[in-house]
Amino acid sequence: MRKIYVIGVLLFWSLIGQTRAQESLAKAFVSAVQANNPALLKAWHPTPVLVRMLEPERTKKLSDDAIKQTFLAPLQKKLAKDFANFQASAQKSSIELGKLQYVNFQLQRDEPSSANKPVACTITYSYGDKQGTFAVTVLEKQGKWYLFEVLRSVNIFEVLK
Repeated sequence: MRKIYVIGVLLFWSLIGQTRAQESLAKAFVSAVQANNPALLKAWHPTPVLVRMLEPERTKKLSDDAIKQTFLAPLQKKLAKDFANFQASAQKSSIELGKLQYVNFQLQRDEPSSANKPVACTITYSYGDKQGTFAVTVLEKQGKWYLFEVLRSVNIFEVLK
C-alpha cells in the first residue's frame, strides 16, 4: 500500500512539474508579445539536438549549422514575421501590447500517441475586461518544451475592439 502511495505522489509531482514548464513557456510568450521581442523566447526554440531526435534519417549527414539553416532558420524567420503581424494588428486595433495579461494555457492533445509531434496550444490573455487567444504549436521532448510556430498572427487583436 505504501508503494502505491509513493508512486502516486511521484506521478502527481511529475505532472505539476510538467504544467509549470508549459505555463512558463505560455507566460514567456505573452511577455514577448508585450515587449515585441521574439528573442525572449529563445529558451524555447528548437535546437539541432531536438531536430536530430525528431528527424534522425534526414539529419544524420548534416552538421549543426546545416540543421540550423535548413530546419531552424525558417522557423525563426516566421516567428519574426508573426511578431511584425502582432504589431500591425495592435496598431490597427489601437491595442497597447504592454497591457496584455497572461490568463492561462490549454494543450490540444487529440491522441495519446502525439509523441514527437507538435501539438496546438491555446494561450489566453486578457486586455482590460476582454480576452483573446494566441494559438501556437509546442512539443515536449525529454521534459523540455519547445515552441514551434504561431498558427495565427494576422488581425489577431480584432476580438478586443
